[in-house]
Amino acid sequence: MVTKKKKIFGVRAIEIDNGVDVDDYLPYKKLKNSKNVNIVGVGNISLRHGYDRIIKAISKLKDTKYNVNFYIVGTGSELNNLKILSKRLNIYNSQIFFYGRKSGSQLDNIFYKSHVAVGNLGFHRIKVQNSNALKEREFMARGIPYIAVTIDHRIDMNKACVFQVAGSENEINLNLIIRKLKKKYLNKRFQYMRDFAKVNLNWENTLSPLLKEVKKIVKNDHL
Repeated sequence: MVTKKKKIFGVRAIEIDNGVDVDDYLPYKKLKNSKNVNIVGVGNISLRHGYDRIIKAISKLKDTKYNVNFYIVGTGSELNNLKILSKRLNIYNSQIFFYGRKSGSQLDNIFYKSHVAVGNLGFHRIKVQNSNALKEREFMARGIPYIAVTIDHRIDMNKACVFQVAGSENEINLNLIIRKLKKKYLNKRFQYMRDFAKVNLNWENTLSPLLKEVKKIVKNDHL
């Protein structure tokens, strides 16, 4: 985590990241090694999510022994464009499925049948180079494998099940990700990511820069 001090409207500010309460998320259950690979994306869907990159990658899959599906959960300004793209590529409601807004147990059930989640793959479109997106922290809290552009430098990539792709319009190699995912299923425990989130991404850790500053102010007031 990088904490920076800067000014907003001329007032000194402390930058903090998103935090998660791991206990709010049920642990991910590893699915059986089947012929299906189910991908899930959740959000208020806009260009920054880059879900069209996954749709295009699925349409170009050839000679794969797996049935690859993409579950898109949520609404937003880009939703209709994703539907149009899916229809144009002839994979609408056959490999690309739109669920609308879901929460609670309905959302959990979609995660339970998914093998891998998708982070924000289009931040480059809005000129953002680095981001600790909340959704990716929630993926860590769940312990579900996920695809992302920006990776937390503290993660042990030998233990985590995170797949980094370029923050660009370059084609995503889903075949490679699926092969790596299947190896992770055989050799890794997804509990590592949940444990990492519990230690590093909790609210106490996330708010520590602010709490330190408050303690300094209180101490100075008592001098």
